[in-house]
Amino acid sequence: MSVTQPRQPRGVPTGGQWRATARPKADVDLAESTSWPPGGWFPQWAPEIRIADHKMSRQSDLGVVVWTDYWRRPELAPLAGGAVRVIAEHAGRNAGLARTTILGADIPQVIVLRVGYTARSAAQISGPAVAWSYSDHHGMELVAVLHRGQPFSLRVPYAWGHAPDWRYTGEVSADGDLTVEELP
Repeated sequence: MSVTQPRQPRGVPTGGQWRATARPKADVDLAESTSWPPGGWFPQWAPEIRIADHKMSRQSDLGVVVWTDYWRRPELAPLAGGAVRVIAEHAGRNAGLARTTILGADIPQVIVLRVGYTARSAAQISGPAVAWSYSDHHGMELVAVLHRGQPFSLRVPYAWGHAPDWRYTGEVSADGDLTVEELP
């Protein structure tokens, strides 16, 4: 019986786990993708803006104008009567707070804004444009329903609190375009 521990657990080769493994190489040439960006992730492209160092894009889904970064769109679900449910990422205990319904008649008067971030605190949006908003640091996104033709102010936390927050003032035009200006 030995009193010393083996250098490696049983079953693990001593020369490294992958040392003797054969790695066949494929003789396939990968063609360059032609589906991004024109017909890729987001089918409708429009002028871009920047919020929190992310490019924002305007899309339309179920008749709702959505401004979002390229990473993800808020979840939109059709409901009876032409209404649309907007669902944000959320901590499990906040599931009821992270969703709202836009009635069919209200769809032409509002837009949906989604901003992703990484931080210990939630982003904040306020002003007369804000009809509904949800943000938490677990989901790492702000989703807001904004009235057209109204101004708003936005604070987006930066990099887990290691730098000052980004602060913006903005306005939604009557046709659903978003104008955002970074504050000093």
